Formats: sequence, C-alpha cells, structure tokens
Amino acid sequence: EALCGMGQFLGSVLLGRMSDGRGRKAGLAISFGGSALGYALVAASIAGVGGERYSLPLLLLSRVPVGLAKQTITISRAVLAD
Repeated sequence: EALCGMGQFLGSVLLGRMSDGRGRKAGLAISFGGSALGYALVAASIAGVGGERYSLPLLLLSRVPVGLAKQTITISRAVLAD
C-alpha cells in the first residue's frame, strides 16, 4: 500500500497540473486509462505470467499506476466547480 500512497502523492500534482493545462477531459481520460492499466496488471499477476501461478512482484508493481491515476474524484469535483 505504500507504493499506492506514493503514487497518489505524485499523481495529484502531475494530473492536477495536466488537467489545468490541457483540460479536465484529458485528465479524466488519463486517469481512467492508468487505473485500467493497473487493474489489468493485477489480473495478470493473479492469473500468472510466464508459467508462474502468482506473481507477487507484479502485484506490487501494479499498485503504482493505480496510485498515480487515482485522481478521478478530484478532477470530477473540479469539473463540477467550473
């Protein structure tokens, strides 16, 4: 969970600046895409990759994009405020 928290800390700054500069739609699209990538990595780690049944390193790594992209609620509130 520490990886997800660090990702949230960095992602809030990066996606916040990006959504201010390029627009809220682009920020939401990147946020949803990053979350989808992270959850796909979770599924791949559970299903097994390369003949292994479970992959703990891949499961831990999958938390990084989820944390980075976990700004959908923040950006949605900014859309409502605009």
